[in-house]
Amino acid sequence: MINKSRKYIILLFIFSIIVILSLSLNSNLEYNNNYTKNFTSETSSITQAFSLDDYTPLIEEKQHGLGNITITNITFYEEGIFNYTSSYPELDDDLDSGALDMTYEGTTYVNTTKIAQSDNLDPSIEYSKTITITLNESVHVAFDTSIGGSEGFLIYKPILAETILKKYYVQNESTSFVEEVSSDDYSIDSKNFLIFNYTDYFSTETNHIFNMYLIFEYNISIDDWDIIQDPNYEVVIIKQEQTIKPRFEFNFTIEGYKINVTTLKGDIPAENLNVAIKLNPPDKDLLYNHTLAIDDVIVNNFLDINKSVNATINANLIEFKLNFSTNYLVRFEDPIDINWAIDRLVEGRDIRQRIYFPTIVSGPEHIYLSELIMYEPTISVEQVTSNSSLFERDVLYTDANLSVIQEHFQHSLIFTENAIRKKGLKITLPYLFKGETNPVFFKYRANNDILLIITDNIRMPIMGLEIELYYYGKLYGTYISNDLVQPMAPLLTDENGEIQIENLSNGNYTIKIYRKNRFIMETTISTFIETNYISTEIFHFPLWIFIFSIINGTFLLIGFILYHNYKRRS
Repeated sequence: MINKSRKYIILLFIFSIIVILSLSLNSNLEYNNNYTKNFTSETSSITQAFSLDDYTPLIEEKQHGLGNITITNITFYEEGIFNYTSSYPELDDDLDSGALDMTYEGTTYVNTTKIAQSDNLDPSIEYSKTITITLNESVHVAFDTSIGGSEGFLIYKPILAETILKKYYVQNESTSFVEEVSSDDYSIDSKNFLIFNYTDYFSTETNHIFNMYLIFEYNISIDDWDIIQDPNYEVVIIKQEQTIKPRFEFNFTIEGYKINVTTLKGDIPAENLNVAIKLNPPDKDLLYNHTLAIDDVIVNNFLDINKSVNATINANLIEFKLNFSTNYLVRFEDPIDINWAIDRLVEGRDIRQRIYFPTIVSGPEHIYLSELIMYEPTISVEQVTSNSSLFERDVLYTDANLSVIQEHFQHSLIFTENAIRKKGLKITLPYLFKGETNPVFFKYRANNDILLIITDNIRMPIMGLEIELYYYGKLYGTYISNDLVQPMAPLLTDENGEIQIENLSNGNYTIKIYRKNRFIMETTISTFIETNYISTEIFHFPLWIFIFSIINGTFLLIGFILYHNYKRRS
C-alpha cells in the first residue's frame, strides 16, 4: 500500500513539472511567433523613390510677363530749333530782316508703330521696353527773297530728342494743296537738322507762304517696369489645398527726352510731354480690386470694358502704380500631413529627408507667385542640415514659435488636439508659375529616442507584446509615403515590458498593441515625453502564483493520501 502511495506521489510531481515547463515553453513560443510574423511583414515591403524627371520648370528665369503698353495720344507744344547760330550764322540776318519767318504751330500724334511688350511664356514675342510713336510737327513759313542778302534756305529740328524724320510735306497757303517733298529736295545734316532750300523748290516766286509738316518717329522708354507682390499681404497656406488672394503692384515710369538747345544733346526730361496710354496687364481677366495712382495721385474710372487700363501720364519719370488682387489655387501634391508627401532615411540611422510637392493648380499664367509661407511643426531649426528645391530656386526658413502661431491659426489643420509643439519652421517656398510642381527638400536630423513601458491592468510589465508604430497614419520606417512604406524593424516588449525606439522625427505617434496577433489597444505617444508609460487592460495572473498553487496543491494531495492510508491501517 505504501508503494502504491509513493507511486501516486511520483506521478503528481512529474505532472507538476510538465505543467510548469509547458507554460514556460508556450510563453517563449508566443514571443518567437510574434517576432517571425513581424519580421516577414517588414522585409516584404518595397521601397520606390519618385522620379525627378517627372518635374520640369515652365520658365528658367524669374520673370513676370508684363503684358503690353501702347500710346493712343500725346499732348505737347514746344517749338523746335530753327536758328542754330554756331553752324548757320548767316541765317541770323534772314530772321532779323524778315527775309525768313518761321512759326511753330504744334505737334500732334499720328500713330504708334511699336509697343512695349513682355510675354515670358512666348519666346517668339520680342521683349521691348520702348514705345515708338509717329508725330506730325507743323511749322508756318514765310519768305521773301527780294530782301537783299537773303540766303534762300531754312533749317529746323524738333525739340524732342532722337527723332527720325520719315516724311516731309509742304502745303501752299494759296492752294491748300499738300505735297510730299522728295528726299532729293532736302537734306539732313550731321546734327539731324532738316535743311530745305525753298528758293530752289519754289523757283518761280520771290516770296511765298507755306506750311511744312515733319512726320517723324520718337521713342519713349518704359522704365522700372515690373510686377511686385505686396509683402504686406502675407500669404500662408494652412490646408492641403487652398485658394489664396495675394496683392500685386504693377509699376513703371515713362521717360521721354528733349534737346538741350545749348549742347544739342537729348538729356533734358520732356516735362511738358503728356501721353495717353493703354495698358493691357497680363491675364487681365483674372485681376480684380484695382486701384491706380499716378505720382501718388489716385485716378478714377481708368478701366474700360475689356479691363484695359487707360490713363494719361507725364513723360518726366512720373510713377505709375496699378495695384490689383488675383486668386491662386495652391495644392500640395499627395500629402500625408498638410504639406509633406515623402519622409525617408537618406544617411546613417538618423538623417532623414522630407519632400514637399507644392503646385499651382489655377491662377494667372504669366505672374509667378512668391512669398508663399507654410509652417512645418515637426522639424526645428537646429535639426536642419540642408535644404533645396529641384529647380534650384531659393527656399528660405526661420525658427517659428508655433505656440504663438497656434493662437492665430487655431482652426487650421497644422495642430491637433494632442499637439505639444513649441518649435518649428517658418518656410518661404520658392516662386511658382501656374502648372509647375517644384519639389522642395529638407534634410534633417531625426534625433528623438522614446522609451515605452507597457504594463497590464495592475501595472506589471508585459513581455512579448507586438507594437506597430504609426506616424500621421502611416507605418513609421525608412520610407513613408501614401503609396509605399518601408516599416521599421519589429518592436517587441522585453521582460521589463520596455521598448527603446531611436532616431524618431518630432511629433506625436500612434501605437497599436497586439498579443498573439490579437489587437489589444491603440494609444498616442509623443517625442516630447522621454518615457511613455502605457497601461493596458490585460488581466494579470502571475505565473509564480500558478506554480505555487500547483506545488501547494500537490503537497496537500500527498498529505491527504498519507493521512487516508494511515487511517485505514489504524
